[in-house]
Amino acid sequence: MSSISIQFYAMPDENNDFVRRWMESEGLHAAAIEYHPFAVLPIAREAADEGVQCEGGRRLVFAERPIDCSASSNTQLLDKNEGVLVLDIGRLGPFGLTESHLKTSQSTARWRKIAADIKKNTEAGMVGVNEQSGATAEYRSLRYTNGAATLAASGTPLRPFEQSPVRLRTGR
Repeated sequence: MSSISIQFYAMPDENNDFVRRWMESEGLHAAAIEYHPFAVLPIAREAADEGVQCEGGRRLVFAERPIDCSASSNTQLLDKNEGVLVLDIGRLGPFGLTESHLKTSQSTARWRKIAADIKKNTEAGMVGVNEQSGATAEYRSLRYTNGAATLAASGTPLRPFEQSPVRLRTGR
């Protein structure tokens, strides 16, 4: 069975739209993961936005069946809920917009449909510039939404993680 891994940049409202659409159209079960302390919080379909906006959470998991939320660590959660689809949610903060990442180790038809939705609503191809050294690199598979492109064009950095010296430019 193949895996899925898509790194992309999306505004918080765009991530909300993705999650809401997937939960409604695919009938998924979902949970928000909070850290410090670790907690797994089930998300009702009608409250999909709460998972994306959850203050302590930066990760959502989706499953085709009910999620066992009794885990006390991330590893335990993934062991108890084999085949889940994970969305690490990029955040917009003082350092700019950070990367979102959709991934699973077990690609099912439903997960492939969700991956196709991401690809349909994003463009591929970015250039990274290290602000300290000036070095550049091309990232052909890194994706971004219209909102992320607009944000970058306004001068707000897109970064792999909050304090990264790499600033990404869209292909526009």
